Amino acid sequence: DYAVAGAIDDYVLSFNGDLTLSLWTRVDSLGWGTWANTLIAYATNDYYTEDEETNYSYWLNITDEFSGRYLHFYWEHSNGNNVSVYTSVPVDFDLDTWHHITAVRDAEAMEVLFYLDGVQVGDAVSFANLPTGGGRGMLYLGSDTVDNVGFGYEISGALDEVCIYDEALGADSVAALYGLDDCANHGSNAAVEAVSTSGDNVTYVLSLIVLMLGVAWYSLRPSDTSPGRVV
Repeated sequence: DYAVAGAIDDYVLSFNGDLTLSLWTRVDSLGWGTWANTLIAYATNDYYTEDEETNYSYWLNITDEFSGRYLHFYWEHSNGNNVSVYTSVPVDFDLDTWHHITAVRDAEAMEVLFYLDGVQVGDAVSFANLPTGGGRGMLYLGSDTVDNVGFGYEISGALDEVCIYDEALGADSVAALYGLDDCANHGSNAAVEAVSTSGDNVTYVLSLIVLMLGVAWYSLRPSDTSPGRVV
């Protein structure tokens, strides 16, 4: 199944600058091709025309092609111009096993760094354009936008602890997220601190949204556990 976070005011989650996407996933099988196996996306169906408001602000998946398996980070700028960034080397990604995946977009360096299980995958990858627009977007977990559901873009498996940060987390923070096995409310130079479920202690609107998504996703998540992964 997949989850959609709708009824969100324009641009609340359309982060077009610094961005870190962090999540746990267990993939049972991989679809073939560049656009299969969607982990997370922020976009909308193109009901109107290809313009800035319908742009993808971010989209992350696992590709499985002749050359190997790669993490693929995608977004759009201007009137639907595509930007695709891949890991510089294939990822050693086992099926039926929980893995922690992180993609970091650094708007100042104009680079993306990918991490698998807390360790950087290959080299930083440069890009030319940051995303723009995205005002009509909604957040999709485990699927591309709803008009693409059923065409092989979904993930076959499970997601857990999806974290979205409007900053570029450093390597130490990514490693800490992997070791903590939980969403954390911290910056790249700050100490790791688990997000509290108390409304008085949630200082960022984004943190509250992440917690709400966690509750929604928990109802969809299988109850089984796998070796090496604490649920």
